[in-house]
Amino acid sequence: MMASYSGIAALPALLLSSVLGNLQQSPVALATVVTAIICYLVGSLNFGVIISRFYGDDIRKHGSGNAGTTNMLRTYGKTAAALTYLGDMTKGVVCVWIGRLIFTYFVAGAYGGYIGAYAALIGHVFPLYFGFKGGKGVATTLGVMLMLDPIVFLIVVLIFVPIVPISGYVSLAAVTGAVGYPVVTLIRQFLAGRVNMIEIGLICVITAMVLYLHRSNIKRLITKTENPVMGKKKTGERKR
Repeated sequence: MMASYSGIAALPALLLSSVLGNLQQSPVALATVVTAIICYLVGSLNFGVIISRFYGDDIRKHGSGNAGTTNMLRTYGKTAAALTYLGDMTKGVVCVWIGRLIFTYFVAGAYGGYIGAYAALIGHVFPLYFGFKGGKGVATTLGVMLMLDPIVFLIVVLIFVPIVPISGYVSLAAVTGAVGYPVVTLIRQFLAGRVNMIEIGLICVITAMVLYLHRSNIKRLITKTENPVMGKKKTGERKR
């Protein structure tokens, strides 16, 4: 009976040893796991929550309940919002860099930056350090875009950021910018004579993540009950 119990207790260690052994035999898998873990932990540094703690508060208790730049602007003002935006954007840049660095070391792969990007976004939305409740990843996505292709980033920003002052809705700029991201990338690659459909597909995953996280905003934009970036709430608007 004791031998049976000791055998069961040894199973986790055997499984872990098997997994580690398989990872060592597959550099791509090892690079993916290492990148995902590190960048998820970096992505979990949610600057909206961190900065609101300096106010002796938690941004998730206010407004939309979202730990992002827009809610920080409405709740604490421009300085707090700017610092949140800068911090969240920077971690997107850092995670793409980390992904590229790790993949270059293990396999010289070209797509490590995307693994870092996905992990950063997941960490931002579900932060390990803050009860798995974070933001919607717009600033982090912009940091990812900047690092992956600065020219595409600049074009997307110039086209879609003006939507905010024109319409008054940050969510509208975020949604249209996310949709425009792979389109702009495809046009840029086509004009350069080097269309990479794998890369376009990887970017579409980022677009899908942003759209999914903004699904409630999209519904409110359609029903005209979305809250403008600054101003009074629309009648009947639900909490974000």
